[in-house]
Amino acid sequence: MAITQCTTANTDHLANLRRLVFGRWVVLAILTQLIMVGPGLLDIPVPQVALLGIVAIALLFNGIAQWRVARSQTATANELLSQLLFDIGMLSAIVFLSGGAANPLVSLLLPPVAVAALTRPARCVAIVTAAAIAAYSLLTGVFWTLEMPVRRTMLAEAAGMERINASMGLEMTTNQLMR
Repeated sequence: MAITQCTTANTDHLANLRRLVFGRWVVLAILTQLIMVGPGLLDIPVPQVALLGIVAIALLFNGIAQWRVARSQTATANELLSQLLFDIGMLSAIVFLSGGAANPLVSLLLPPVAVAALTRPARCVAIVTAAAIAAYSLLTGVFWTLEMPVRRTMLAEAAGMERINASMGLEMTTNQLMR
């Protein structure tokens, strides 16, 4: 299997780009509704203003992409690649603000990889996959950086300072065994 460039231009790329832009409109409409209704309905505290700000940026970006594809005859694979990378960035920000790597919504990073796998050459798929892995790794790192000091403080308060070493050892051991 030959690895081809991500830079060839043709009408297939334009058709795929149009599908991606349309799909993003649908996703953004659903996300907006979930951000507006979900926290009150499920009693989950999330920063709605920040989440709506991210959606507004994505709406602006998608509006520009819509304008672009409506006036084009061809598109390059790099255009679709940049759109998929934008999606990974936008979805990563939404996942971060709504719970981070512990949030089941982290699986939202997978659809851009699937789209790339179905429509792009191997090199582009590798780039999108690496971006999704990097985003997930960043989300996980931020989660552990913020969560571990709180966990250790709670352990110290619950077990007492005289038993902190034993309680941390037990916590780390059970944490690793349960993975």
